[in-house]
Order: sequence, then C-alpha cells, then structure tokens
Amino acid sequence: MAQLDCARVHRRFARAGRQPDFFSEELAHRLMARLDVMRIAPARVLDLGCGAGRDVLALRARWTQAQVCGVDFALPALRQASGARRGWRRWLAARARAPQWCAADARTLPFRDNSFDLVWANGLLQWLADVPAALAEIGRVLAPDGLFLFATLGPDTLRELRALAPARVHGFWDMHDLGDALLAAGLHAPVMEMEMLTLRYACAADLWRDLRAGGAGNARVDAPQHLGHRGALQHLAQALEARREADGRFAVSAELVFGHAWGTQAGAAAAGAPGAPQVMRFFSPEK
Repeated sequence: MAQLDCARVHRRFARAGRQPDFFSEELAHRLMARLDVMRIAPARVLDLGCGAGRDVLALRARWTQAQVCGVDFALPALRQASGARRGWRRWLAARARAPQWCAADARTLPFRDNSFDLVWANGLLQWLADVPAALAEIGRVLAPDGLFLFATLGPDTLRELRALAPARVHGFWDMHDLGDALLAAGLHAPVMEMEMLTLRYACAADLWRDLRAGGAGNARVDAPQHLGHRGALQHLAQALEARREADGRFAVSAELVFGHAWGTQAGAAAAGAPGAPQVMRFFSPEK
C-alpha cells in the first residue's frame, strides 16, 4: 500500500471548505444508526478527527449530560467548530457542559489513560500514515469498559479511477487487516461490516467537488508532481465521462467499512468469558 505524505494531508485539510461533504455525512449517518443497538451511556466522548464539529454536536445532542471533546489536526476546522456561538449553540453552552476542542495528532493524544467511554472516528483512518500507532493510542485513552466505533473507506473505493490512473488513488485498508490491527492494539471483540455504494455522476467535475469538499486529494508520497497535472486530470475526466451509461451518468464505487471494538473489561464480556480467545466477526452485504 502506498504511503501518505503527512504534510500534504495537513495542507489539504487546512484548506478544506466549510460545506459538508458527501462521504463524511453518509458515513456519519450510517455510523450514528449503529449506536441505536449499543447499550451505552458514555460520560466522556472523544470525536477523533472531528473536522468542523458536526458529529460533535450530534453526539452532544444524543447524550446531553456527556462531556464531548473534538480533536483534529487542522486548526482552521477547529476554529470554525469552536467559533462564536449563536442562537441554540449559546443556549446549549449555557445549560450544559459545552463541547471541548483540541488540536492534536491521532498518534500522540494529549490525554491520560482510560480517559473516554466512547471514541468515535468518522472518516479518520483512511487519512493516517500510521494506522497501528493511532489504534494503540485509541486503546490507551479508551476506558476499560469503553467502546471504539469507527467508519472508513475500503479498498474498492474509487476503483474506477484506480483502473485508469493507479498513482492518483489512495490505497485503503481492507476490513480484515483492520480487524487484525484492532486486536494488535489491545482492543477486544472487534466486529467489522462492509457496505458498497454506487455513486452516479453526470460529469467528473461533480465528483471532484464531492472529493475536495472534505479536503480529499491525492496525498500519496509518489503522487505525480509535474507541471502537466491539470492536463492529466482533464484526460482522466474525459476517460470517466466516456463511460457514461444510458442515463447519461457514469458509476463510481464507494466501499464503506464500519467497525467497533471494546476496552478490556467489556471486550472480555463480549468474548464470552475472562481469558476467552479473541474472535473477529465480519459482515458483508447480503447478496
């Protein structure tokens, strides 16, 4: 899998626009639905990779007595999230503990061990150059009976673009490898799920807009840097648009990967008994 240029990732997300992006909103919606079957009432919640804070507000609304902390490495996004409160935000801050915001790297979190009952990560993992290091930190700050819940993109995402220009599309972690990495990080009883979406676009510009809205871009260390970048992008757009079907649109795939794992005590209970062997469960879309 190609390595990511961390500095380039930082720059792209620092320039990300204010508008919501399709991928993070879709992942958040589906991830939030998974909380409906979780019997948890966390007092301390960490949104890791919170961006402009939309998920922080949704989590805060779900558990009104919880202390919610949003962490991101992009200062412009955090400034937007923690900006002047108007209307209902001011009312929320006055009536309860307002969300907290922190600029930090997922690999070196500035929190004590066992600090959070729930760690939420929506669309974070696909942007990390060192996923195992981040998972180790998540395991460290997660309370012994806490829950780690995340959504990310899988390897079949943008496979149509990868077939045309392999060096312009990231490699994404397979859900089986992520399950192994969760266990290696000391998390317990991981459960992994995958869903496939087919997105349809009339023109490549609409796809570029969806990708760029959330800061997405080619951050591979081997990404082409030559002056012909614009021409190459135009050639790629033409190749995609040549694949339009009868409805005048071309298809782009998105593999959505969801997972959760538990801290030590809750993980032992989920596994069935103290010291029980760890078992990963995987769920793929029904045929």
